[in-house]
Amino acid sequence: MSAKTAIKIGASIYGIVAYTATATDKAGKSVPVPGCGVLSNAQEAPGKVLAPILEIDG
Repeated sequence: MSAKTAIKIGASIYGIVAYTATATDKAGKSVPVPGCGVLSNAQEAPGKVLAPILEIDG
């Protein structure tokens, strides 16, 4: 869903994905469904200022 559509219908926005990628085989003939491969591309990039709202520890 696009941000424009979410705002138009009043949907809650909890986060924004700032990374996108595709993974293909060597021949480039198929694009696999999202799964562990996509998750392995993501990484945490801590900022200079800690955001208390993102803390999950008690």
